[in-house]
Amino acid sequence: MGIKKAHIVGHHLGATVGMEVQINSPERVNKLVLSGFGYHPDPEEGITFADPPNFMGPVEIKADGSHLLEWWRRSGLWGGSPEVLEERVIEYIKAGPRGEEAHLAGNDYNPKTRLPLVNCPLMVLFETKDPFYVVAEGVKKLAPHATFKVIENGPIYVDRIMPQEFAGAILDFLQAPV
Repeated sequence: MGIKKAHIVGHHLGATVGMEVQINSPERVNKLVLSGFGYHPDPEEGITFADPPNFMGPVEIKADGSHLLEWWRRSGLWGGSPEVLEERVIEYIKAGPRGEEAHLAGNDYNPKTRLPLVNCPLMVLFETKDPFYVVAEGVKKLAPHATFKVIENGPIYVDRIMPQEFAGAILDFLQAPV
């Protein structure tokens, strides 16, 4: 595509991917936005983090289509309208039976050691109804040079449920002088 340098916006697992692109190819990233970014806290942090039960793992594709109900159930654990849930189910269908492997790999990844390596203009966007919001203060300590923005009542699907707030926060950061 001929793009030599770009801004990167990543949400949840995409935030981790965007961060790794910047760390491994800093010459390719102008500014970086991490949304819904966080980590699973260590017990000594005294933070309670609880994923909904049974939201990850492989799903067996079945001829009767019952696997679609499982994907719908998993999508619904985070809330959202039927339209948003349908979008998530379509993403599960596209990913296929191994689609959750990325999330499982993400659970083994420790962003606490990587975030301090980001060396470009950085914004971390927090959503108050996102599960990772509980580690916002910890993220701030790992990246004191970053800009932090909070979307009040922002859910895990903030990009779909509150697109104006999501895009507005990002544009404000991207348009700000360095």
